[in-house]
Amino acid sequence: MNFLSIFLIAAKRLWNNKGLTLCSIAGLIAAVSLIGSIPLYTDAANFKVLKEQLALDKNNTERPRPPFAFMYRYIGAWHGSIDLKDFDPVDEYVSQSVPAIIGLPKTAIIRHVKTDNFSLFPQSEAAYVGIREPLGWVNLGFVSGVQEQINILEGGFPPNATADSEVLDVLISQALAEEVGLQVGETYVIFKRPELVGTTSESEKDKKAVESKAIQFQIRIAGVWTPKDSKDPFWFYNPKSLAGTLMISEQSYRARVAPMMEDEVYTAIWYIIFDGERVRTDDVPCCWGASTTPTPVSGRCCRTPCWMSPLTMPCRTTDGQRSS
Repeated sequence: MNFLSIFLIAAKRLWNNKGLTLCSIAGLIAAVSLIGSIPLYTDAANFKVLKEQLALDKNNTERPRPPFAFMYRYIGAWHGSIDLKDFDPVDEYVSQSVPAIIGLPKTAIIRHVKTDNFSLFPQSEAAYVGIREPLGWVNLGFVSGVQEQINILEGGFPPNATADSEVLDVLISQALAEEVGLQVGETYVIFKRPELVGTTSESEKDKKAVESKAIQFQIRIAGVWTPKDSKDPFWFYNPKSLAGTLMISEQSYRARVAPMMEDEVYTAIWYIIFDGERVRTDDVPCCWGASTTPTPVSGRCCRTPCWMSPLTMPCRTTDGQRSS
């Protein structure tokens, strides 16, 4: 009864002082809103700074990369070329398992594989291959999803080759076409000299050098390409760096190129772009732990470092070392 009386008296006083009551309520609402907005504002400001810092590349001011992009790569110049059977386990792991480890929504994954360099000769000088000076140096390679990112200036995208194909249709860059004077429909010969390569026994102590076989392909220019937008996030490198690559499909690479070569993978790149809109500064330690997880894949392709990630510190390579 006493509680009810106190409540009625308080209600009457508030009613009699409506203006003061409303001002008090408004003041409380404003105070709570200000207190609650400080963490929200701080989090939003920190996230903006985080994205700006992640997207900042002091060495590449013309082509800023997506802030939550990861790049893994295998460079044959450092560790030697490898076979597709050594490439495939790492490809499967990076393409399927790494996104789950990172724990962010995947927006795109681009895979690029290419061979070592070949000498380019006219078809008419096929008999003098390896003797005369070449027209230039090229390599065979593929980039997944590249068809949606390029304009075909002449011709078309090369059809898939088979193991029985005598002529390998390729797509060349506009820069290469203009530099060498290549035309759609023309046939050429690319040649790779035999060279001494090191082989290692199971004990990894008995090393010897053997001479690899000479490799030759007859190619036909199927089309000429240029990028739609060289600054598009799709491009893991500046498209100019692909000027010397004779573009073919992955199927052609596996069916026609791989059977003719030993250690046909000279460079392999995996470029994964994640959606980081839900990432906050508190999540950075978790991302660090995920991105430094070594790749549990053995073999000659185990040295596949995380060359680029949102972290400012170097990632851990797949063999437990740190990349520079």
